[in-house]
Amino acid sequence: YFFDADEEQTLVIGSIQSRLRNISIIAGVLALLVIGVFTRALTRRITALVRGMRIVREGDYAYRVPSKGGDEVTELTDEFNNMTQRLQDTEDLEKEIKEA
Repeated sequence: YFFDADEEQTLVIGSIQSRLRNISIIAGVLALLVIGVFTRALTRRITALVRGMRIVREGDYAYRVPSKGGDEVTELTDEFNNMTQRLQDTEDLEKEIKEA
């Protein structure tokens, strides 16, 4: 009798362990997918900001990086756009002074 009960418990425990392993694998894969999506979105925004910096470095002070969201990257992008606006204003003022 005890042997049969132990065997049943072993089967139940094995079944539970198998289900937990499968659930853990699925949760891990889903977590990796979510991390991948967020990482790609963040990387894309940072890449756009770096591209904007290179364009402005070449002298195109009218260029603006599209700003969307409400996080630190958005704040950085807004400050970059404000800086380029001030650079453009300064350049325009220098042109006016030279023409006068």
